[in-house]
Amino acid sequence: MAKTVIVSEETIRNLIEAHASMAAWYYQMGDVLRSANVAVEPPSDEQRRTYLAQVVLHYPEVAPVAETISTPRPFVPPPAIAAPAAVVENEGVVIAPPPEDHQEAPAMIPTEPGPAPAAAQQSPPSGAPQSEHPPPPPPMVDPSKVKYD
Repeated sequence: MAKTVIVSEETIRNLIEAHASMAAWYYQMGDVLRSANVAVEPPSDEQRRTYLAQVVLHYPEVAPVAETISTPRPFVPPPAIAAPAAVVENEGVVIAPPPEDHQEAPAMIPTEPGPAPAAAQQSPPSGAPQSEHPPPPPPMVDPSKVKYD
């Protein structure tokens, strides 16, 4: 059965700070143990109940709720992954410094002309006369002279 419990902002702040501090220690110790190739088991049910009893002692405002928890659920962080290799920005790219005098710097124009683009050859439709100019558009139709059946 859910109950509404009014807890001060200071208590919530203290609980959040305690959780953040313990999580930071947990991850730091995990990293050290992993680097030392030491295997560690998560805390037992009894150890987690002992820590919960300490919460009841230090935070009486949340004691009624904490006492309803028989065994706190275990917190097991996701497995650690290896850090990615160092990323070097623009690796292998050589950037020349800009010229000191921009007015005297040569333009970046290719000195040798490249191959000329091939002209697109369009074949006229069969039976259509070839002419230089396209035919004019059809004349505008006066809407008042259009007959609808």
